[in-house]
Amino acid sequence: MNRKGYTLLELLAVIAVLSIIIGISVNMFSNVQKNILESDYDNLISYIETSAEQFANDTGIYGTITVQDLIDAGYVTADDSNKIYNPVDNSIINCKKLEIIYDNDDFKVEYKKDEDPIMDEQGNCLLQENEQALVICKLDGTMCNNIDSNKWYNSAITIGVRNNEGRITSANSFLWKPSGASTATIDIERSGIYSVDVKMSEDALTYGRATKEIKIDKVPPVFSKIESNKVYYKDEDSGINQICFFSDDVLPSTCAEAMNNSTTKDCESATNNSRTIKTGTTFACATDNAGNYSTINEVITDNSIDEITLTQSPLPNSTNNNYVKELTLTGSAKDSSGIVKYQLNNSSSVGSWQTTTITNNFSKSFPQTLSNDVESEKVYYFRAMDNIGNIDVATLNIKIDTKGPTYSSGGTVSNGSITEASFTDGGSGLKKTYYYVLKNDTSTPDKSKFTKTTRTYTYSSGNVYYAWALAEDKLGNYTIKYLGSYGCKVGSWSCGSCSSDGWKKCTRTVTGDNCANYSASENQKCYSDDVCGSYGSCSKTSDKKTRKCYYYYGGVKETYSESTRCYTVKCKLNGTSYYSTNTCAMIYNSVQWWKCADGGTSYATCTSKWHYYNVICGEDNPDCNDSTCYYYQKEAGDSKNGTWYKDSDYKTKLYNVTSSSASVTYSNYTTPSSGAATCS
Repeated sequence: MNRKGYTLLELLAVIAVLSIIIGISVNMFSNVQKNILESDYDNLISYIETSAEQFANDTGIYGTITVQDLIDAGYVTADDSNKIYNPVDNSIINCKKLEIIYDNDDFKVEYKKDEDPIMDEQGNCLLQENEQALVICKLDGTMCNNIDSNKWYNSAITIGVRNNEGRITSANSFLWKPSGASTATIDIERSGIYSVDVKMSEDALTYGRATKEIKIDKVPPVFSKIESNKVYYKDEDSGINQICFFSDDVLPSTCAEAMNNSTTKDCESATNNSRTIKTGTTFACATDNAGNYSTINEVITDNSIDEITLTQSPLPNSTNNNYVKELTLTGSAKDSSGIVKYQLNNSSSVGSWQTTTITNNFSKSFPQTLSNDVESEKVYYFRAMDNIGNIDVATLNIKIDTKGPTYSSGGTVSNGSITEASFTDGGSGLKKTYYYVLKNDTSTPDKSKFTKTTRTYTYSSGNVYYAWALAEDKLGNYTIKYLGSYGCKVGSWSCGSCSSDGWKKCTRTVTGDNCANYSASENQKCYSDDVCGSYGSCSKTSDKKTRKCYYYYGGVKETYSESTRCYTVKCKLNGTSYYSTNTCAMIYNSVQWWKCADGGTSYATCTSKWHYYNVICGEDNPDCNDSTCYYYQKEAGDSKNGTWYKDSDYKTKLYNVTSSSASVTYSNYTTPSSGAATCS
């Protein structure tokens, strides 16, 4: 048995294939291993950043730190050799930087992955200057409390600085601005923005800085003026907070006493540093937003209009739920000093004033234009101003209904009846519902048509009945609602012209809601125009010629033949039938018979030629009667050409000449028949 080994070329090919497979496998393994190490590195960075954020929250330190700072502070755990390694390239990352940003009382951390470590030539991490989050606070005994930038203080305060661990009482240095003080605390007397820089120790690389706006107002409010029945106070710093009124019998000794007496105090927040004076008021005082009190001041006691009213017409009626659809308001005011201005509006805010001649007894009517389709309540304000400047107001709540009832449901139209239609009315209330039906008319009826509350009607087929309902409320507002229709009305077909294949498009009017069995359009059969070919040729032995024609009827092609007469006269000559038109005498055939009057025996020598024809009956032949036709001659070559003459000698021997050049022989001699041709 022969055995054959591998050739060298085959072995080299196998080795090459194996090398490629091994190379691909090694590359795939390397990529998988790289991805795992990079994922481990990302997890390590996340752990370091989270630890740095906790470090910042605990210490208040922000700025630049290293991973080593976190290891030393116990926030990050290293291996036994106090080192942390990058799993990707096995480099030491202890001196890698982290940036801590302090923003809006929140710390954010970023690990500087792509930046070089910060260390000296011996590999020691370099110390970095950092800042610590500090807060300026107000000293209250042993406590250093937060300061609200919106709060006003009415006396001098002492401020200090604190960090997360509490108030800082000692440090290497303090620098307060704008005063330039270098103490741990300072006293401030006026409003302003204050800041402090703190260095924790001589060799410390951590600094702290804090800034705070502080508001101080130690000046009490001051009485300003009385104008338009209002008392005004002024305060240049914190502004007026409240104004209090008192009468003679409850006058306190101080404004503070008045505001702290819950039984007798009459205090309200100031509006634009003022308050309207109330009837019976004798004295007033004010406090500002810092808590400073003014002195007690005497004010005007005549601070109101004597009498002011606002009335309506028509008056509200409980039958209509107190709603109105028309309105006239009357404002009246009485005052001993005289009324000088007035206004009427729908706003609780003072609007534009109208001026009137000064009068002690003012009254004016105001007809109101009410909007349509409204169900609402409005408050009207009538204001009057007296000659002193006192303003008083009278109000009136008006319920307005200009809206018809609202359709809800029902009102189905059927054969001769309508179901009840439901309406609602949120104003004066529903009064009654009426119904109206029209036959074959879609025009919306006017209100006068609605007189019946019954819901039946007389129905007849072939018509469409349209129904409406009118709902009316107690004020006469109404709503007309179309309910629908019943029945079907079908109009006559109206068709267009026929198409070439025998169809026409037809339409008709189909009206009503019950016309499911009737179509509004359809294609109908029709006759198209007839199309005919040319007639065939006529025959001497037949008086008719024919042609083929066709037309379409509803898409189907119909064919037929038609004929017409070629001639109008039928004759017989020597027992043979012939046909002719009625316009002139008709030559039977092309053979011409000639007679030579001079007795010549040839056509060429014949000097006087007479044409003889076999003549068939025709209207140009007056001597042809119903029974007999004769031979006639027609003279040629003279003035009588075209005139027919009767030839009684029809038995004369003639020569049959077929052309002008034909020779005449006795063999061509012909004797005409002695009988006459008979017409039929």
